[in-house]
Amino acid sequence: MKLPDETILRQRLHAELDLAEVGPAPVEAVFRRRRGVWARRLAATISGVAVIAVAAGVLAVRAPVKTSYAPHGPAGGGLFASGTANGRAWRLAAVDLADAGYRCLPGVVVNGQNGDLLQPGFLPGLALGGAAFWAPYPGRPAAGFAFLHLRPGVSRVTAHLGDGTRLGLRPVTLTVCGQRYRLAGFRYPRQGVTQITARSARGRPIEYTPLADYFNPASPLQDGTWMNDPGAVGNAASGQIGSGSIGSTPWSMQVTLGPNGECFYSQAGASLCTTVGAPSSRPSLTPIPFGAPGGAVIWIWYPGTVDARTSYLLAHLSNGTTRRLAPAVVGGRKYFVLGVAKGARPTRLTLYDTHGHVLADITAFPHVK
Repeated sequence: MKLPDETILRQRLHAELDLAEVGPAPVEAVFRRRRGVWARRLAATISGVAVIAVAAGVLAVRAPVKTSYAPHGPAGGGLFASGTANGRAWRLAAVDLADAGYRCLPGVVVNGQNGDLLQPGFLPGLALGGAAFWAPYPGRPAAGFAFLHLRPGVSRVTAHLGDGTRLGLRPVTLTVCGQRYRLAGFRYPRQGVTQITARSARGRPIEYTPLADYFNPASPLQDGTWMNDPGAVGNAASGQIGSGSIGSTPWSMQVTLGPNGECFYSQAGASLCTTVGAPSSRPSLTPIPFGAPGGAVIWIWYPGTVDARTSYLLAHLSNGTTRRLAPAVVGGRKYFVLGVAKGARPTRLTLYDTHGHVLADITAFPHVK
């Protein structure tokens, strides 16, 4: 089995990641197989080299980019850091990444999308707390985003950036999904972060040197998803989102939500991971098509590209058949999966809410080679 081809991924990323305020993403390098990458991340964590991302309310000592950040005190709407770079606005906010009416799934998003999950507590080993970096342009030198989940009492946090800028940092305390977080975020330059210094709750100095590969576009660690340090104990949620048979060949799809993002796995061994998209409030539909044995295709519609109000879908196929798709819910997020035989393809897809009202009618689909 092979991953979706480059053209389809390009179409899907430009439609879903919504990076207009960040800049156009070089999507060629965003999705790749994860075998070996996770092992490298684990090895980097075990080596004791910490990766730190830091705070809101940044005071630039020598800042090359003029930036205004979130105000002190509770952050309205989950916002904890914002600014401008090259005339474009950016925002980091803590939100619920689950669909309305389901159990809460706290996370951080950039400009309303490209999310990463927040952990409920702290793992041992990282004195500052939990940190995450995101390079939206893997494969080329470019700026990125970072956030830090601070331990209680950590103060006087300073980020030393690779372009010589020194940032004095202040956290913002807010509540997401009933849990309180001290969060901080910033945009780092293409040269990355060279060192983070801070004081612990007992006044002891803390120094961390970030792993250089987090900022190296040639590194396999840059794969389009958030790089979390020290990671997480396990996935926040996982489960089967679809199964069936195409002819005599069975198929199934799994999803996991965890430190590696939102990851899809097929029964035949192919995998695809992306950032965790916030549930959409508009009727957009850009699916992931997975190639399957015998020329079959498995289509996945997932949160971030499908209207969260959708109760069911009707899929009209080129062979004259119609399929009704009910959502599978994993981690409070809805997924719709359709398997079709070789030669068949969706020609029309209609979304309905719980009252049978049409939310959207889609007739354009990515071409699958």
